[in-house]
Amino acid sequence: MVYGAVALGGVTRLTESGLSMVNWDLFRTMKPPWSKDEWETEFERYKQFPEYKFKSGNEEMTLAEFKFIWMMEYIHRMWGRTLGIFFLVPCAFFWAKGHFSSAMKKRMFIAGTLICMQGLIGWWMVKSGLDPKNNSNKEIPRVSEYRLATHLTMAFVLYTVFLWTGLSHIFTAHDVRFFFSSLFLKFISNVYAIKAFG
Repeated sequence: MVYGAVALGGVTRLTESGLSMVNWDLFRTMKPPWSKDEWETEFERYKQFPEYKFKSGNEEMTLAEFKFIWMMEYIHRMWGRTLGIFFLVPCAFFWAKGHFSSAMKKRMFIAGTLICMQGLIGWWMVKSGLDPKNNSNKEIPRVSEYRLATHLTMAFVLYTVFLWTGLSHIFTAHDVRFFFSSLFLKFISNVYAIKAFG
């Protein structure tokens, strides 16, 4: 599911949908607009921000176009919330039943914290793209590249924590450490190869 969230985030980025949902609320934004009036209200909110003005520069954006980018961002956010529920509910149950060792409790606590932080970082990132002050010197409204990098890095860290935890149930700790060390060395080698010959 973490991999899916990263993939959806990439699709959201490529379709330039990330700034379409201008509100962030943990529960109220879980219900999408259904009626035409609700969509019009949401569209009017979007019109107050720089991205709408940019996208409507040559030809005014239609409601149908807005619905598409809004739903892309909505799916991305709901996937993240679903991931959180799928992790936190079973984790709380197994923790309460005493099925976790002390080492596993630390990992689960770290993973749960990262999931919660990821949602906040996501909104912190989006907020940078909605702020007119941050986009005053930009031709195209964009989120902060530093906040975007933080959001993506957190996703990779979370994926690594889950992968490490899963592999540790199949292989010995030594094998897992060797796997990640080899993976890291291959990554560094590829980076230097790209820099040298790219």
